[in-house]
Amino acid sequence: MQESNPSVPLSVEQPSGNQKAIVFIFVMVCFDLLCAGIVIPVIPALVGQFNQDALAIGLLAVTFYSAQFISTPALGILSDRYGRRPVLLICIFGTGAGFFLFGFANALWMLFVGRLIDGFTGGNISVALAYISDLSSPENRAKNFGLIGAAFGVGFIIGPAVGGLLSLISVQTPALVAGILSIIITIFGFFFLPETLSPGKRRKGIALEELSPLKQVGDLLRPRTLRRLLFSNFAQNFAFSGLQTNFVLYTFVRFGLSPQQNGLIFAYIGFLAGVMQGVITGRLVKRFSEKHLAVTWVGANDVGVCSIGSGCGSWVCLWGYDVDCNG
Repeated sequence: MQESNPSVPLSVEQPSGNQKAIVFIFVMVCFDLLCAGIVIPVIPALVGQFNQDALAIGLLAVTFYSAQFISTPALGILSDRYGRRPVLLICIFGTGAGFFLFGFANALWMLFVGRLIDGFTGGNISVALAYISDLSSPENRAKNFGLIGAAFGVGFIIGPAVGGLLSLISVQTPALVAGILSIIITIFGFFFLPETLSPGKRRKGIALEELSPLKQVGDLLRPRTLRRLLFSNFAQNFAFSGLQTNFVLYTFVRFGLSPQQNGLIFAYIGFLAGVMQGVITGRLVKRFSEKHLAVTWVGANDVGVCSIGSGCGSWVCLWGYDVDCNG
């Protein structure tokens, strides 16, 4: 039976096997975001044990996102050449290895190496989306991609709250638990995750320049309309990424919030974001134009960021972060 042999590719014509594979991908993305969220509340404490400051926290984020920027296009192309399954498993395993280095770090450089490994293998979400696309017919593609969006919400709601609670044991515990979960998913996927890209549909070869992220960005920037949209998105994400990286440190220094309290804040924000994206946005799009909604959301982001920096109190800060994340 094909379901018992992970090396045999599935196809759109195998609905029962597809459902099991889609469920696994849903669980994988949930746990991937859960693991990423687990360490968010304790990163300042992990860095602080080496007598480092906000600069080190920012550089850790730069290390992770730079590695992810370099590797994500390459991982997508490699999955087109060698199949989705091996690339996914390598990515999940690499994420686990990065978290273990984070948890066992006895020097600052180990934190950076852990973030570097996690970043280079952090393109598993894009490969997971390609995996879902392989299994989806035109009729159910939107539904299946919606499940991945739901998995994002579930993972990011639970992760920070769990990380905050685990930090009561030690600041290293959340990272170690995230590493263990990643290895468990890797082992489970090795035995049960089927391939979806048949050999006949794979790329025949890979040109070295295709692996460059700069080439991918250059191709996207050629259409003028897309160029404006990408610039706007870049500017928004530039601000949001800096806020996300430093929010825990800011609330600790400014308001004295603990990792447990910050974990609950992120869980609360994740829940509201899930409601906004999964329920409210779809209804608003039916009533208002996407252009007007996009402008409104960007304006909401600006209000949220200004509220966070106003220093008027922890509740105003929380409200501002809520508006920024859900705008």
